[in-house]
Formats: sequence, structure tokens, C-alpha cells
Amino acid sequence: TFQLKGSGLLMKSVRLTSLRITHADRKKNDFSLQKDLALSDVIYIALVVLYVVWELWELGQRGVKYFYSGWNLLTVVSLILHIGTLVTRYLYLSRSDFTRTLIAFVGSGGRLHQADQRRWTSSFEAQVLAFSDFQRFSSVNLLFVWLQLMHYLNDIVPRIGVLVDTMYRSMTPIIFLVVIVADMFVGFVIWANLMFGKSV
Repeated sequence: TFQLKGSGLLMKSVRLTSLRITHADRKKNDFSLQKDLALSDVIYIALVVLYVVWELWELGQRGVKYFYSGWNLLTVVSLILHIGTLVTRYLYLSRSDFTRTLIAFVGSGGRLHQADQRRWTSSFEAQVLAFSDFQRFSSVNLLFVWLQLMHYLNDIVPRIGVLVDTMYRSMTPIIFLVVIVADMFVGFVIWANLMFGKSV
């Protein structure tokens, strides 16, 4: 006969932890920026607006010569990403119907109305897609923030100039590498669709 025994490293009890969902500040179905704005959000918005005004003033002073510098083009792309991060964040907050439905589900003791059940999947998909867009913008934005930080440190600490110059010279090979890898990836997807008739 076979008998199963614990090795001595197993615990008899299982500890479960859960996060209690509290959404008292979103009892209404409408979305309010005043209700969802925090102090850090206000500071971030103010800095982005100040940054945009400063770059527009510099563009007005220098004219077309503003676009001759690669760092200025990097700044323009960074500003677009900052604005995209703000927009996608508040699009995500405005599409939090799934969270409110989940709150109603927990508050009703696990019973949903038929209308809520029909909206469950669609609201979850909209909220997840909005959060995915916010993640993409914010992650690429962090990369550009790091590049700009290296540029600003170059003005403060001259020793970083060597690293900045190396990065500036390596941008062209990196872009070529990204293009080649993207071309291989797209080719693999097209080949898989032709061979198997579905996405891989």
C-alpha cells in the first residue's frame, strides 16, 4: 500500500489575504476630475503646462532653427508623451464602470441584476484597454525622461558629457537595430498567418 505523508516542510494551515474594495468616493456613475485629482496630479499637470509654454516661447524666439537640434526634437516627443500620459490616465479613470459594477456585486452579497451581468464583460474590456494604453504611454515616457535627465546632467556635471556623446552617436545604430528587429517580427507574424491561418 502507498501512503502519502508530508515532508515536514508543509504547513497545515493556509493563510489567505484579500484586498477589500472601497469605492465610496465613486458612488455616482458620472466621472469628475475634481473628485479624482490628487495633489501629485495637479503638480504634474502644472509642470507639463509650464513645460509646453516654455518650449512654445523658445520656438517663437528661435523659429525654424529650433528644430535643428536633436535634443529639441527629443523634447517635443517627450511633451507629446507627457500629454498622452495625462489623457490616457483620465480616460482610464472615466471608464471605471467595471469597478463600480464590482462594488455593487460585493455590496449586494454576490447578486447582480441582469443588466449588470450584460455589461460586465464590456465594461471590463473597456477599462482594461484604457489601462493598457496608459501603461504604454507612461512606459515610453519614462524612457524619454531618462534621456532628458542625461542631457540636463550634462550641463551640471561635465563628466557625464562622455556618456551623453556616446549615446548620441549610438542612436543611429540603435534605430537601425530596432527597424531590423521590427521587420523580422512583422515578417514572422505574416508568415505564421499564411501558414496557419491565424495570429500567433
